[in-house]
Amino acid sequence: MVSGELKIERGYLKKRPCYNFTYLLNERTNNMQPDFTRPLLAIDTSTTFLSLALISGSLKHTFHEEVGNKQSAEILPQIHILLKQMDLNISDLGAIVYAKGAGAFTGLRIGLGVAQGLATPFDIPLIGVPCLDAVAYQIPDCECVLAATDARMGEVFYAWFDTKHHQRLSNYSVGKASEISLPDNVLAENVRGVGNAFALNDTPPFSGSATMPTAADYLALAQTGRYPATDAAHAELLYVRDKIALTAAEQAARKIVKGRAAIFNIPIKSSAKLPSDLGVSTSTLVNSSKKNATATNPANSK
Repeated sequence: MVSGELKIERGYLKKRPCYNFTYLLNERTNNMQPDFTRPLLAIDTSTTFLSLALISGSLKHTFHEEVGNKQSAEILPQIHILLKQMDLNISDLGAIVYAKGAGAFTGLRIGLGVAQGLATPFDIPLIGVPCLDAVAYQIPDCECVLAATDARMGEVFYAWFDTKHHQRLSNYSVGKASEISLPDNVLAENVRGVGNAFALNDTPPFSGSATMPTAADYLALAQTGRYPATDAAHAELLYVRDKIALTAAEQAARKIVKGRAAIFNIPIKSSAKLPSDLGVSTSTLVNSSKKNATATNPANSK
């Protein structure tokens, strides 16, 4: 009897601390509350631009510049400059806002990694704002906004929004711009499009502006309180595409298409299929691309 009680008690003691730890961890994560009365920092590295915004009271300092693949080298020095301009330290921040995606894979990871690194020592809450939300809310008070951005590989990221009533009308998606369809019960003439997808050769089949948001726009959205805060360990990115790059064979195939197109002076868009008048069959193209891929990476031949 005593032995049975001891076993039950030991089992209880073994399980209880684990349960409490999980419970307390979830409570801590869920109760991370940003302090919007304190200075706030926003980071957007979802494109080739490095965009930063720092506000403190009525003061705001920003950095927004195209840096290409130098985001990792520029981001910390530029944040330091913004903080110095306002005589602030990282520990003074009430929250850090970051671009959550979808966007440039490497850029997003740089932005989130820096945000986590800055926030962790001081338990600063992080607020992730989806990139397409920031794009869409450049057009406020509109019942049908198509936010669409360049996803590379001949595709676009997109979603439909009602910014007047603060509703997303569709899932976050990726696909061919030409294949974007209207939400139910919406007329094409009522659509307002926005995002850099409207500057591509293959644009969505609706009128739109190629305007893109800055970190200040992400900051403004975060301050609405519609986006949850979390601790650094649980901050996540939003991915809507499983495949983030073309394979070596696909890259080689695309080069062949462009080369043949140049010879015959035929304009080929990045998302175009192989034209029949380029004098090369699909099977020939695939075989050639595989040979090129193998030559580029000898490991492929093993």
